[in-house]
Amino acid sequence: MKAVYFFIRTLLIPQLVVLKLVSAEGVVCLYDSTDIEIKRNLSAVVKVYKDFEIISQEGAAYAELAVPINDYIEFSDLKGYTELRTGKKIKIEEKDYMILTGRMDREFGGKKAVLVSLKSPSVGARLHYQYRLDIENLLYLPRIVRNNSHPIERISVSLKWPRNLDFSYNYSGFEKIADGRSALFFADYLPGIPPEPLSCHDQLYLYLSADRFKFDGREYSCNSWNDVGIFYNRISEQPSLSLVKIAELADRLLVNSESLTDSLKVLFDFVADSVSYVALRIGSGDFIPHDCSQIIERGFGDCKDQSLLLTSLYRTAGMEAFPVLLSTFEYPLLESLHPWPAFFDHTLVAVKAGGQEFLLDPSDPLSDLSQIPPRLKGKRYLVVDGTSELNIVPEGPEPDEGIFWSFIVKSESTETKTDFVFEYINDAAVRRGNNILPLDNIQKAETAEAILVGSGWDAYLTEVKYETQVPDTFKFGGVFYSDYSGSDSLTGYPVGSPLVSHLIDNIFAGVRQSPYCRRNSLHLEEYVRLQNTADYSLDLSEYKDYWVREGLEFFDEMKYIGEDIVFRRVCDLDGREIAGEDFNAFRDFLISRKNQRYVFLPY
Repeated sequence: MKAVYFFIRTLLIPQLVVLKLVSAEGVVCLYDSTDIEIKRNLSAVVKVYKDFEIISQEGAAYAELAVPINDYIEFSDLKGYTELRTGKKIKIEEKDYMILTGRMDREFGGKKAVLVSLKSPSVGARLHYQYRLDIENLLYLPRIVRNNSHPIERISVSLKWPRNLDFSYNYSGFEKIADGRSALFFADYLPGIPPEPLSCHDQLYLYLSADRFKFDGREYSCNSWNDVGIFYNRISEQPSLSLVKIAELADRLLVNSESLTDSLKVLFDFVADSVSYVALRIGSGDFIPHDCSQIIERGFGDCKDQSLLLTSLYRTAGMEAFPVLLSTFEYPLLESLHPWPAFFDHTLVAVKAGGQEFLLDPSDPLSDLSQIPPRLKGKRYLVVDGTSELNIVPEGPEPDEGIFWSFIVKSESTETKTDFVFEYINDAAVRRGNNILPLDNIQKAETAEAILVGSGWDAYLTEVKYETQVPDTFKFGGVFYSDYSGSDSLTGYPVGSPLVSHLIDNIFAGVRQSPYCRRNSLHLEEYVRLQNTADYSLDLSEYKDYWVREGLEFFDEMKYIGEDIVFRRVCDLDGREIAGEDFNAFRDFLISRKNQRYVFLPY
């Protein structure tokens, strides 16, 4: 449930010479300015001014400008030109821009975009353009956030609002100059790409809200999150015809249900499987769900359409159910903001039945009655029941991503045979399963062998013997061989470590200059069992090693089980920000062990 916003995207850096070197997109934004004036009738005028310099051929794409508009936003006063290296200026003409609409868009609030083409975008040219947006209601005011696609020399936002309106803003990363009913926010020399992609982003955002707004001719208060719920309840009201169709549909779906669990599952599965998810984010469709009768007839809708239909079906079946507004934003935390409907961008369902309370997401294939999609864990949400306050989606017992490697090593004369299993859960299951399942048997074996060799195993004749996939788990396994007949007797059989390799290749991608953070939690676990060790003269002692900091745990142990040796490693990242010095020390700790194997088996 996303509003149409005009985005200004940014970062931080020292000087233009450096900016041109780090711009991956081929442009430097020399100036990015936005003036916002709030009117007494709770509308707004936004004026935008931008200057880009093209520094490589990739930057020519920025000569194509698309500005989203809808029934509540009017675009006008476009001016602009391309200034060539010679100083010649080529102005925008009326034929250089058009209003785009798509098939079926008129059904959903008049989806439109203004497409502007600036001429002759050659390397070294400068692009300048400006335009005006007349915004009918405050819900469509900009949510100004950072973006790392290109560097910016200067960004500024000038905001003015009338005395009869209590206006609120929450910002970070900007300098601010305030004067009565106006405020100026600005930042200089903003870099394009962080030094290392997985480092925490510099926070740079400006969120705008007010104590009231107008929508579809009605004025709403907005002083609490319950006020947001009242607004959403009002715009979700269903006409009598829709209520009749909902009841008829529920009767047909529940005819064979014999228990409460049956009813919950049947209705959820119908919406999840039979109402296709189609994102409808423009015009009144940004906030107002469609009539349930339309959703049923069309067989598709966006998240708020699916959630409203499921809520209505559960209510018809006698259950207590409500829509749920959820924010997937990383920064800032929702509770730090003044309440505002546009701060939510997703919709779920809350249902109470049989003494249990469920949070359900019919739009996500990873969701079912037993769990919320992993990507939503830890996010802020509001149950639209008139009494609830902001809450947090529980993290649950499982990590967002889990990866498990298991090996059983068996010596067979000069060759070593190893059974292996790779298991992925939650988000990792979807990603890895989608990559591997479409492959043929040879390609699957090559993929498995690449993982093994990349982590230090001497693997050949790799064979994938089975694979299984359920909604939250993907597992595949098989066998491979290693030949150590030519090894030095002092070297023995080296056993690789996918866990250490995965951390070094995917987590420690570069030198970190800031704290480390993940969006999701991560659990890595590695298990190696060396069988028939009685044949070898081993002088090994059981041991445990660990590295523990807030948000990060790493354990490494070796022990005997009968005559076998078992090695186990576990690494947990809980998703929070980790201090740079702690994470750097952990990285150095693992890098120092990168070329070490679990054990060398002399023969």
